[in-house]
Amino acid sequence: MKKYFYLIGILAVLIVVAGCSTGPGYGGNKNVKYYQGYDSLDIRLIDNSPPNIFYFDSTDAADNELPIVVRIQNKGSSLACGALYIQGFDPNFVQISGGKLPDANTGSYDYKNGQLVIGGVFVGLSGRNPDIRANVGWQAPDGNFYGAGVFMQDGKVVSMNVRIDLLSRLIGVLACDEVFNMLNDYWGWNSVIALEGDTPETPGGGLEVYEFPAYFYALPQSLENFRQNLMVTACYSYSTRATANICVDPRPNSQSKKACIARDVSMSGGQGAPITVTRVEQRATTNKVVFIIYIHHNKKNALDDIYDLRNLWKCNPESGALVKETDKNVVFVRRIALSGQQLVCSPDYWVRLDQAGNGQISCTAITEGAESAHNAPLEIELDYGYQKNIYKEITVRQI
Repeated sequence: MKKYFYLIGILAVLIVVAGCSTGPGYGGNKNVKYYQGYDSLDIRLIDNSPPNIFYFDSTDAADNELPIVVRIQNKGSSLACGALYIQGFDPNFVQISGGKLPDANTGSYDYKNGQLVIGGVFVGLSGRNPDIRANVGWQAPDGNFYGAGVFMQDGKVVSMNVRIDLLSRLIGVLACDEVFNMLNDYWGWNSVIALEGDTPETPGGGLEVYEFPAYFYALPQSLENFRQNLMVTACYSYSTRATANICVDPRPNSQSKKACIARDVSMSGGQGAPITVTRVEQRATTNKVVFIIYIHHNKKNALDDIYDLRNLWKCNPESGALVKETDKNVVFVRRIALSGQQLVCSPDYWVRLDQAGNGQISCTAITEGAESAHNAPLEIELDYGYQKNIYKEITVRQI
C-alpha cells in the first residue's frame, strides 16, 4: 500500500462580527484589559478529529486516514515559540503524516538573527489543496500576516518563515530566539509553534489549527479491536512581564515629610502568563534598597510542567533524554530594572520553584544620588519553558 506523508499548518482566523466589532478585542471594546490572568496556550483536539472509534478497511483500495486536528490559541500576553509532538501510535501499523521534522531527506532548517526558514518538506497529497497558503502565526483583520508564513505549491512547502525582531519589546522575544536555536540542534518535532500573545497589537492572540492525518497501513487479521492512546505534546517558551509601582526612599530613617511611603507591594490577578509575580518586599537602608520578589506558578492542569529554558529540548517525549527533577520548575530572571537600571540579584538569575510552585529572588538597587522619596517603576521579566499535554484513546476496529 502506498504511503503518504504530509504536514499542514493552517491558520484559523477567527473573526466574530457582533454589532460594530471586527474581532476579539480588535476595533471593539476599548476597555479590554490585557496583561492579566494566568493563561498561556490553550490546546485541544477539534471535535471528532480523531473519532473515538476508527474503522480499518483492509482492502487494497482503502484510504485508512485517521484525522488528527489540533487547535492552539495563545490566550496569554507572551510570544509562544516551540514545537508540537504527536505520540502514542504503534509505528509498525501507523504513520503520522509529515514524520519527524526536519529530516535530512525531507527538509531543511535554518535559523539566524531572528529569521527561521524551513523548506523542502513534502506536506500534501496530490490534488488536495495544492496551492494553499497557510500560516504559522497570526493574521490581523486587515489581512496582514504576522509571526510566520507557510507557502505551499504542488503539495510542497517552498518556504516557511518566522520573523522575530530581536530588538523589539515584545514579551518573550529573547526566549523565542533561544528556543528556535535549540530546535536547530534537537530535531524530531511534527510542527513549529510561533504564536503572538493577546496584546493591544495582536488582540485575541495567535490562533492556529494543525492537521496531522495518521495512516493505518496494516493490522493483524486476528486483531478485532486495537486501542491507541494519542498524546499531543506542546513544548514552548513563555514569559512573564510585571511592573510594580515602587516608592523608593533613599533616606528611610529621616522623619521629614515625604512624597510617598516605602511599602511592600502585592500584585494580584496575574500578568497574562502562568508564572506570576505576587509580591515585592523592600528592605531599605541609606542609599540602598533590597527587593525580595515572590513568584508563583498558577498551575491549571496537573499535566502542565515548567521546564528550565536551557533544557526545554528534553520536553520532547522521544528525545531519549532522562528528564530529572532539576530540569523542571526553574525560572530565568531575564530582567529586573528600577527606573530602567538593571539590578544585581543573588545568588544568580535562576529561581527554583518549590513543590507548591513558589519561589523568590533578592535584588539590590543603589539609590545614591536620589534627593527624596519618589515613585519608580520596577520592571520584572521572567522566561521559562512550558509543557502541555492532551490525550485521547482511540479504538480501531476492522471491517
